Amino acid sequence: MSRIWYTRCPAPTPFGIAAQRGTLQAEFAAEGIDVKALQDADDPLVRRSHFTHAQPWSFRQGGNIPALWARAQGSDTRLIGLTWVDEFQALITLDTRLQPTRASLAGRRFGLPLNTRAQAVDFHRATALRGFSSLLHAADTTLDDVQLVDLPHAPRGLADAKPADHLPVGAWLDAQRAHEFAREAEALLRAEADVVFVKGATGLDIANVLGARVLIDISAHRDRRAHANNGTPRPLTVDAQLLRERPDLVERVLERTLDAAAWARGHPAEIAAYVAREVRCAEHWISRAYACGLHRQLELALDPDALDALAHFKDFLLHHAFLPADFDFDGWVDAAPLEAVIARRRAQEAEAVCLMDFPLHRLPMNRLPIRRALLVVATSLACMTHGALAQTRGGTLNFVVTPEPTALVDLATTAVNVLKVSPKVVEGLLDYDYQFKPRPSLATSWEVADNGERYVFHLRQGVKWQDGKPFTSADVAWSLQTLRTVHPRAKTTFANVSAIDTPDASTVVITLAKPAPYLIRAFSASETPILPKHLYEGRDVLSNPANNAPVGTGPFRFVKWVRGSYIEYVRNDDYWDKGKPYLDKLIVKVIADPAARAVALENGSVDLGADTPVPLADLARLKADPKLGIETRGYEFQAGVARMEFNLDQPVLKNLKVRQAIASAIDREVIRKVVYYGYATASASPLMPGNPYYDPAPTPYPFDLARANALLDEAGYPRRADGTRFALTVDPLPIGDLPSRTAEYVKSALNRVGITVTIRTQDLPAYLKRIYTDRDFDFSINGMSNLFDPVVGVARLYTTDNFRPGVPFTNGSHYSNPMIDRLFADAAQESDETNRKQYFAQIQRILVKDLPDLNLVSPQYVTVYSRDVRNHTTSPDGTAASFADVWLQR
Repeated sequence: MSRIWYTRCPAPTPFGIAAQRGTLQAEFAAEGIDVKALQDADDPLVRRSHFTHAQPWSFRQGGNIPALWARAQGSDTRLIGLTWVDEFQALITLDTRLQPTRASLAGRRFGLPLNTRAQAVDFHRATALRGFSSLLHAADTTLDDVQLVDLPHAPRGLADAKPADHLPVGAWLDAQRAHEFAREAEALLRAEADVVFVKGATGLDIANVLGARVLIDISAHRDRRAHANNGTPRPLTVDAQLLRERPDLVERVLERTLDAAAWARGHPAEIAAYVAREVRCAEHWISRAYACGLHRQLELALDPDALDALAHFKDFLLHHAFLPADFDFDGWVDAAPLEAVIARRRAQEAEAVCLMDFPLHRLPMNRLPIRRALLVVATSLACMTHGALAQTRGGTLNFVVTPEPTALVDLATTAVNVLKVSPKVVEGLLDYDYQFKPRPSLATSWEVADNGERYVFHLRQGVKWQDGKPFTSADVAWSLQTLRTVHPRAKTTFANVSAIDTPDASTVVITLAKPAPYLIRAFSASETPILPKHLYEGRDVLSNPANNAPVGTGPFRFVKWVRGSYIEYVRNDDYWDKGKPYLDKLIVKVIADPAARAVALENGSVDLGADTPVPLADLARLKADPKLGIETRGYEFQAGVARMEFNLDQPVLKNLKVRQAIASAIDREVIRKVVYYGYATASASPLMPGNPYYDPAPTPYPFDLARANALLDEAGYPRRADGTRFALTVDPLPIGDLPSRTAEYVKSALNRVGITVTIRTQDLPAYLKRIYTDRDFDFSINGMSNLFDPVVGVARLYTTDNFRPGVPFTNGSHYSNPMIDRLFADAAQESDETNRKQYFAQIQRILVKDLPDLNLVSPQYVTVYSRDVRNHTTSPDGTAASFADVWLQR
């Protein structure tokens, strides 16, 4: 064999990245085996194999419709991996009168592309029809309710498009005739159709150019199977002859593909640029189309849920005659090659943990580093079914949260453990999809008027508190006013609010002194909980018994809290969303030991664990368990940066040169590899990589021990006879084991430059009191979420007015810089995205020089779940959502 063929698809895949970076070619070059794209072949029959997969010795990863069609028409292929990338999918329109309701959509013209010259299958038409079907379902509408209008492929040009105000758009489309959705755009402009389907970055691009309105997007659909379309999931297939004759070669290709996915996680900017080139659109559309972080979604797996969704989509295509015949889906899947690669990687000895004298003796012996590339593989296909799944009512979900919450309502805290339990009972005005677009919750509709200075919320009527009292606008107004006083972030979030009015029981009007472009994203249950005024007013808010025995409007009722053991909730039979929740009972378990949590997940006594509930070293073992799944979505609100926070009132740390020396003594790569086992990205910025405002400018204080020693000498702290300079105490945040493990590394690293570090441990209440009330600390190791906007998630840590003793997770360093205050204030009211990016870039560059803290890495969190738990992650709030949609397939 002298050549391996692959198909090059304009889509984000780890296989494509491996080919683009040349790692596949390098793997086989020494053996004289050429790796070549089908599109580069001289023979048209070989090029046609892009769709038919008839070419021997070939691999394909891209859209799934051609892969399914090829198998259905007889090509002998095998499915050896899947990549699940959630992308933007939407119905768009130019008609401002249309609403996402059956009454409004019935009889409307839905433009369906038609390519009579399609080489194999008209996948563009199939994609649109699937999009129509899934998205209409979210509006309680079917394909039978609307009029499907064919849009033949031959575009006529838009220079004469009417009405006149569309002429500039028409001229643009003439120049972009190859645009994926040019025909749909033409149909809208010529009024040939009322609604069309678009997806991905190019779909966002065309919608923006047209000024079209998104009528419904896929995030409105909580059933993962409904998300399946041509781009989700993306199968990696191989011709069966190659797999039979050279399984070793197939496994080597998988090795390099896994490496490409691992590389992508640490290179978000490069991935965005690569995909933008492939799909031919501007880079800024990439982050918006793949809001979960595209670089985080390229893992190769054979996850039963993804296989189920793909098989369900196959049945859809067959039903609508896009496939020539049915085929044995389970027989098409071959997990053996990927299983073999995973087993081999697990057997390899991991990277040494002795870097930088990291104290191995402090870690349990089972915590040896495992390479990040370990991926989910189902070891048995027996559990993989693809029949239609209906939500099952009943059952008890056992959910582990760590550490034990300090309260059951997130009124005065942003502690992650409290955010996991509060929204089960207490709701917000809005919910959000993965693009952070608002969805109805306690508010059914809303308007933003007066150039962003007035928000009007129309409340859901007939809602009652769980004690039977009616929910009204007075509850909302009281909650918002109270949060501004006691909530760590609300002071910043609602800084521009000048008045909150309630013209009637179901309307709330928020007036702003100046615009706050981020505000519409601030009304989730985990960020702005709405509480019952009648239970709080006239009593001390912080000591109110309702904080630990909550009464809300949510899907679950609080029953009891057995401290140190569990919290019990039961179904709210009077919940306003009729038919929900599906669960009878929710038990939140408290299991302090991480190893015990891992055992509980494995033996089934716990169904769900969030916020990386087990030691990272145990994840590889849990991934290989066919009963368990790993989810990385659902942390988009929560994700942020792990950091060292300095007390600038401490005499030694007040000296900038000392802080510069500490920064120079810390090797972020060691923290990423050793402490986080690769589940993190090294970053000096307070904004996580992947944040649209992240500034990739390098740190001015890279790892340099010689420089660290010189700076300490210059600061006036020479080494004493025993080699030490001075002593500090570090207080790691007592949530999980990562802060304490980071502290162990920092202790070792600073010892090398003569700084003696003592690690102080305490429970969470004692930690919060020490850092934020007593201010009796030198430096702390903690993690802070970026949230939905830096004005809310980041400003609280640095602005002068956020030095608020007694309020956790605010400016604990006592840093003050008028320039930083001004830049955050400007960004808070700036609506132009280009200007906002400039403000935030300046902020980041000032902060990494001033060093009020030292940002280390941006962690990746994971949720571990039993595979019979469905809909546990349906929004960027993840397991901090209400669980109204969670059900058990038992």
